[in-house]
Amino acid sequence: MTDPSLAPSALAPLSPAAAEPSALPRWYSHAYNRAELYRLAAAMWLHTVPRIPVPGKRAGPIGYLTNVYVEPAHRNAGLGAEMVDQVTVWCRTEGFSTVIVWPTARSRSFSRRGGFSRLEEPLVLDVEPDTPLER
Repeated sequence: MTDPSLAPSALAPLSPAAAEPSALPRWYSHAYNRAELYRLAAAMWLHTVPRIPVPGKRAGPIGYLTNVYVEPAHRNAGLGAEMVDQVTVWCRTEGFSTVIVWPTARSRSFSRRGGFSRLEEPLVLDVEPDTPLER
């Protein structure tokens, strides 16, 4: 259930033009509680993978949607879906060919509702698997 003391603001997308040239495009939404304290409600990042030109074909970049997160107080209220819609529209406008996401088991249904579907599995070579950093 959504916490009534938190009201999501209008979505505040940052386009690559508004960000530093090396920064990833990102979308976020914030909320204010009754004490007017700023708090992030949701965020997602899009990494662009450029493609080599293919003779006779349009080869738009591939987008990798990552670090998708919605605060528990704002889940199941349409905020994440609206943000995915904004990302999708932006990717179409920018000429992307594909957007991929590696969802967690818990977020698979969210990704499917956003229009993502499973194609053939990519072939993967784990060069150096992710490992926890020592503290």
